[in-house]
Amino acid sequence: GDAHVIRNAGGRVTDDVLRSLALSSHALGVDSVVVMQHTRRGLAGVANAELAHITGAGIDFFTIDDYVETLRADLQKIRDTPYLSILYEVAGFVLNVDSGHITEIIEA
Repeated sequence: GDAHVIRNAGGRVTDDVLRSLALSSHALGVDSVVVMQHTRRGLAGVANAELAHITGAGIDFFTIDDYVETLRADLQKIRDTPYLSILYEVAGFVLNVDSGHITEIIEA
């Protein structure tokens, strides 16, 4: 009950993540969100078009070129979602798998 962990491929903020956050914040009382990215993902460097070709799925796979900028955009998406305005804190972190360094991004 202390945390609602939402995992998805790529760790991106999608419509389904927003749906889950709506339920968590309004029905379960969650008031803070942490989005965690990490470098050297299994699909790092693979383009969206290539993933669509490999899978046969004509959907957006939310690939990442710049971890920090992508994370900032995902945090902004949460902040810009009107029904999530009750969230107290929205924070993001990027873990560099090679160095162990964590870059913190806080968006209140």
